[in-house]
Amino acid sequence: MEHGTYQVDVLDGKGSVIGSKARRDINKEADIYHAIYVFIITPERELLLSVIPPREDLPNLYVRQYGATMATIRRSGETAHDAAVRGISRELFIDDAEPVLVSQGMEQTDDGRRVLASVFYMEGPVPDSYSVIDIGQLESMSRAKLDGLLSVRPERVSPTLRLLWKKYSSKLPL
Repeated sequence: MEHGTYQVDVLDGKGSVIGSKARRDINKEADIYHAIYVFIITPERELLLSVIPPREDLPNLYVRQYGATMATIRRSGETAHDAAVRGISRELFIDDAEPVLVSQGMEQTDDGRRVLASVFYMEGPVPDSYSVIDIGQLESMSRAKLDGLLSVRPERVSPTLRLLWKKYSSKLPL
């Protein structure tokens, strides 16, 4: 089945399902959906970040900004954990992933976007290859480097990553 045809739950402001749409019909700026974010922590205790690529088929928000290592939208009937494992396999080509849940709840970015966010991390090396459709590039950053980037060039960091870093960085094994 084509990726864009999968059904995705549409949520209300409390995170309850109020309907569904095909993935390609989700408006990331207006619809509330269940987003899955995974961070890889490298053996050097650095955070592996992705640069969000432009896409024609399923447009990305925050193109060319840093984001979580992997992000996906949970499909209807899928658990958050299963969505994380699917995304890790499909985008990072890692098939034996055991992501650890950090938090799950309704979130709002500083640009007003609302999502039900499930945040995971896993430990491992930088993947040898990954989907260049879903990930522009991967870059390892220390806590200090990301904090510095946020201080001097916050526009290079997606609103989602800024929010997740502020709320959950202390819960990551960096």
